Amino acid sequence: MKRLLAAGLANLLLLLALLLAALGIIAGTEPGTRWLWRFAQPLVPGELAAERVGGTLLGGLRLEGLNYRGAGLELTLGRLELDWRPSALTLRRLHVTRLALEDLDLRLPPPAPDVPPAGAPVLADLLLPLDLRVDQARLERAVIHREAQSWPLDRVELAAGFEGGVLRLERLEADAPELAVRSSGSLATTAEWPLELTLEWRLKLPEQPELAGAGTLSGPLLTPTLEHRLTAPFALSTSGRLALGGEAPAAELSGRWEGLRWPLAGDAVTVASASGGYRFSGGAAQWSASLEAAITGAQIPPGQWSAEARGDSTGLRLEALRGGILDGELTAAGELAWSPAPSWRVELAGSGLDPGTRWPEWPGRLALAGSSEGRLGEGGVEAQIRLERLDGTLRGYPLEAQLAAGVAGESVRVERATLRSGETRIEAAGGLDREWALTWRVASANLAELLPQLGGALQASGTLRGPRAAPRVQASVHGESLALEGMRMASLDGSVDLDPLDQAPSRLDLAAGGLALDGETIGNLRLAGEGRTTSHRLRLDLTGGEPTLALAASGGWNGKAWEGRLERLDLAQQQAGAWTLERPAALSLGPASARGDTLCLASAPARFCVEGRWARPSGWSASGRLEQLPLERLGPWLPEGVAVEGTAGGEVQAAGLGPAVKADLRLAVPETVVRYRDPDGKPAAVTLTGLNLSGALEGSRAEARLQAALAGGGGVESRLTLARGAAGWGEARLGGEAQLELPDLELVAAFAPGLERPRGQVRANLAFAGTVAAPRLQGEAALTGFEAAIPPLGIRVSEGELRARGDEQGVIALTGRARSGPGAVSLDGRVVLDAQQGWPLRLQVRGKDFEAVNLPEARALVDPALALDLQGQRLQVSGEVAVPEARITLRELPTSAVAVSDDVVVVDAESPPAERSPLALFADLTVRLGEKVTFTGFGLGARLGGSLRVREAPGQAPRGEGELRILEGRYKAYGQDLTIDRGRLIFAGPIDNPALDLRATRSVGDIVAGLQATGTAQASRVTLFSTPPMEDAEVLSYLLLGRPLNQASGSDGQMLMGAVGALGVSGGNLLAKQIGNTLGLDDVRVESESGLESTSLVLGRYLSPKLYVSYGVGLFEPGTSVQMRYDLSRRFKLRAESGTQSGMDILYSIEK
Repeated sequence: MKRLLAAGLANLLLLLALLLAALGIIAGTEPGTRWLWRFAQPLVPGELAAERVGGTLLGGLRLEGLNYRGAGLELTLGRLELDWRPSALTLRRLHVTRLALEDLDLRLPPPAPDVPPAGAPVLADLLLPLDLRVDQARLERAVIHREAQSWPLDRVELAAGFEGGVLRLERLEADAPELAVRSSGSLATTAEWPLELTLEWRLKLPEQPELAGAGTLSGPLLTPTLEHRLTAPFALSTSGRLALGGEAPAAELSGRWEGLRWPLAGDAVTVASASGGYRFSGGAAQWSASLEAAITGAQIPPGQWSAEARGDSTGLRLEALRGGILDGELTAAGELAWSPAPSWRVELAGSGLDPGTRWPEWPGRLALAGSSEGRLGEGGVEAQIRLERLDGTLRGYPLEAQLAAGVAGESVRVERATLRSGETRIEAAGGLDREWALTWRVASANLAELLPQLGGALQASGTLRGPRAAPRVQASVHGESLALEGMRMASLDGSVDLDPLDQAPSRLDLAAGGLALDGETIGNLRLAGEGRTTSHRLRLDLTGGEPTLALAASGGWNGKAWEGRLERLDLAQQQAGAWTLERPAALSLGPASARGDTLCLASAPARFCVEGRWARPSGWSASGRLEQLPLERLGPWLPEGVAVEGTAGGEVQAAGLGPAVKADLRLAVPETVVRYRDPDGKPAAVTLTGLNLSGALEGSRAEARLQAALAGGGGVESRLTLARGAAGWGEARLGGEAQLELPDLELVAAFAPGLERPRGQVRANLAFAGTVAAPRLQGEAALTGFEAAIPPLGIRVSEGELRARGDEQGVIALTGRARSGPGAVSLDGRVVLDAQQGWPLRLQVRGKDFEAVNLPEARALVDPALALDLQGQRLQVSGEVAVPEARITLRELPTSAVAVSDDVVVVDAESPPAERSPLALFADLTVRLGEKVTFTGFGLGARLGGSLRVREAPGQAPRGEGELRILEGRYKAYGQDLTIDRGRLIFAGPIDNPALDLRATRSVGDIVAGLQATGTAQASRVTLFSTPPMEDAEVLSYLLLGRPLNQASGSDGQMLMGAVGALGVSGGNLLAKQIGNTLGLDDVRVESESGLESTSLVLGRYLSPKLYVSYGVGLFEPGTSVQMRYDLSRRFKLRAESGTQSGMDILYSIEK
């Protein structure tokens, strides 16, 4: 028995050994693994195949070209690699150390039809017989398909494990072309299945900024708590709880946002919300939501909004929508259903609305009430729209509006539409079904009540009746003093009766009188037409202004095209001359072809003809010819005193089909004579021969040529080519060359009257390259031997030279120099030919003792050290200008000269509007005065010094920093010489209001009398002082007379009084009384009625206790007055005056 048991056990062990050996051979060798793969293939439902099976099941499995098809699923996998630890099975663990998948293409079956939920999900404990561990799983390049949709994946990586009933997600990373996800967490599979999950994601949508967020899910799997925050492109925080355990998912969520806008990026913002919040509760079967937010937008006034709504799977009910906008309130409520058929009902109300809070030109206070209801049926939209009232005030005018309208499919009915603003009224009623039946009327005595940019009175009415596609239009209009922004129309009268069906003749008669545009008179316009579709006439006349036009045409529709002819075309303009149509020209216009026969305009001796054709699909062609155009007609655009003689002629031909165009242009002027007068007033002329301009365009290539020669030698010859780029002509490549030679500057003298007898030579040899946006000019252009007098400045420039040299990098280097007087100036700079950079230009100007001006009134030598930068529309000037020597001598005004009063109006004064420079100027300049700068004029002789820094920027007043000083000087006034001890203008702010610090004195024996000016230029203060100290009247007497006041005569007194007013001495009236008392006068005062110009000195004395006589003389304007006052009694006085105004009054006074 024992032997039998031992033999059986030995056999069993042998069998087990053989089985393990077999498994080892199958799983541990490549042939065994391939056999096992072939054995498993029939056992798998569906079709499973692999192009290559490698490795072993125990040592690492490798599959390539894996394909599977079954149960509506299709899978293709380029490569699979699996490494695991079989020994871990002894510890009841499946341990995958590495799983790599590449090039996955998975096609999912169509989604199954919706199946009603069987009930609430129930979670049971889930425990696996083996623990599971995946160290690294990686998928690269995958595409998942379902029906017509595809979702590509770039990469997925996973590290996870399942042990003791807990699934731990150590790392999950997924990258798609537009989405990136990072996650980690854990899930227990017992009890309530508690979940802890963190998630970070980034999403890039087409043409939108990147979205990014992060959040967590925690708690039981069926009722987790959600915390999430969107961090870009705006902030949105969301928190709440999800309910996934019921028959349908539900949620309790709330959130707040900041910086929300749409579109999410870009300069244009349609709608924006700086902050807001929401709440949501429920699921698809029943839910409620609320919202509050601050909302604004490009066309949305800023306001605070709130909303409350409830709904279910069939629709929603808007219980309340409130918006605090335009300083008032808007409210709305209603219902929206989408099942079983879309329908809506909404009511809207508003109160206290002021559009002026958003649009300042539309202030007012409005209230409104309206409603709309409708549905989407088989016949289309059926809706009713009612505006029960819109009333209040707008721009100071009472406003009322009402609307009642309905839509039923393609039928529209307007029961009532009225608008009244002030006394302006607009009405419309009617509808559109199979036929039009609409009437309208506008009545306004002042169109500005309707729109602020309108003006004038208008009465208009009309109807639309007849078939939908071709209604008959009837209207009449009458207007007076009409205005629309820059357009003005003194009168407008017209009527229209257009019947496309020709049941009655059509008529058009429109007359507009007194037309003007931006202040320029256009004249009177008359447009008239009559007839039927098959035969009608049209006439247009423009008279009474520049230009004048008379046009007449006739024709009709023949069923295929409009055929007619242009019978008259007269066009006259002062500069261009009078042009007249030589003979009628036939015209044809249809959907498949168009034709214009030869049309010739003549203005003797000139003649211009044009013709053209178009047909589908052969394309179009056109040609034109110009003959004998006198160049004298360029006179209005030439400088004064310059005339051009000659005739021009040319022709142009063009044809095209779609984007392909071919054109040729020729323009020739056999001889051109430019006549002008030389500095001596004698006639002079320059002759150009053989001026020819030609151009050609064919497809994507264009070429232009210019040739001209001067009779005395020299001329210009150039060729320019363009090859259109892929982005269009803006990126066209340039080619060609140009040569210019002017042996003298006669031609320049004709067009530069500010230069006298210019001399020099101009030569240029250039080659064009680059593109239109970034051209390249290679070669050199130079002005040499330049000499010219500049009479307005009184200087003569000599040894002048200016050179420009271009290189292959698109940079033009500039150099120049010139002499004037004893000194010279030089220039260095560069221009970068780049449109994207704004064609930047930089210049450096340096000089020494350059004579900038030499006139009898002024002469100055300057040492400039300046930098000029121009980029786009921005010009910056900086540096320093030293003035080592200057002489300014101003011509004295006669003693009888007076200033023009403020109330004088010069009727014929020319005051052209100031043209605003397109450049934004930024300046930072310092001016330094040398030791030889003198000023003489208006009694002042002084030597000046100091420095001043001036800064200027667009939109800001120029500011100055520094000090200008009178180093030594004397001032002569009232026949006396005053020594200027100190004189300073101190700049520390606006340049037109410096601080003053001036002190002038006169010595008479041991007495020193003086005056001092302080304050600012716009608010100065003059005080008197002396040594030893004296009263101001005595000081002024010593300053102007050289003796004490008691030695002054009557004429001296008047001079002193005039000085008080002219100098603006502080305490002028008190000072005048002191002088008057010394001279024996009872009343002395300085008075002004309206301003400095009306200031006068008044001297008065009582000749008796009841008789008072005064004498007044103007200090700044000539004029005298004598006044006498006599006391008739205690209450009655008699007053008589003679002067600029004369009269007599009886005055009565009552004492209270």
